[in-house]
Amino acid sequence: MVSPDIASTESDTTHGESTHARIIRVATELFAERGFHATGVMEIGERAQVKRGALYYHIKSKDDLFFDILHRHVREMIEEAEMIVAAHPDPEERLRNLAKASLRKITERRPEMILWQREMHVFTGQYALEMVALRDKYESYWSSALAQGFDEGVFKSADPVVVKGLIGMVGYTYLWLREGDLTPDQVADRLLDLALDGCGTPVRRDIRSRAANSDTTPH
Repeated sequence: MVSPDIASTESDTTHGESTHARIIRVATELFAERGFHATGVMEIGERAQVKRGALYYHIKSKDDLFFDILHRHVREMIEEAEMIVAAHPDPEERLRNLAKASLRKITERRPEMILWQREMHVFTGQYALEMVALRDKYESYWSSALAQGFDEGVFKSADPVVVKGLIGMVGYTYLWLREGDLTPDQVADRLLDLALDGCGTPVRRDIRSRAANSDTTPH
């Protein structure tokens, strides 16, 4: 039989937020603020205002909780990337939209993006294998766009260093990106301009030039 203290948490809501959702939110915030190893389970319970028994009703362990948070987040990123791939056959447009999606996530879900960039190393065993597989799957959307552009003579290179460098340049904006004069999409475009102007070929420059000219031609 479930104790009254624990059972009450099932229907408890604070400002429309369930107890389980509050635990997830608070844990994500604390992991992002302090790091996984420096965050204790009891700290999560205290900030979430959940008693020990109720806390362990909702989570198995700190490792499980952290895995659930990042696994869900990366799956969402992959699902969004798959929609971008389906909608943008042009490799450059695909890269730009992948970058824009990542920048939007940094402004909307900053704690999760911090964990994704900074705390992946904490996983061990099966959790590590699963998260590395998800990371590789996500990166494959970027590498396939670069590979397509390389095959089409638009990009000079699609080697792993270029792929990792491009993803890192976009992802690590969590260190400095704040709300300001530029939107996440504008920041993404500036970063992609910087990267692709460097690894683009004359073919790409000609395509971009003709596109710019057609945009300014009176109709």
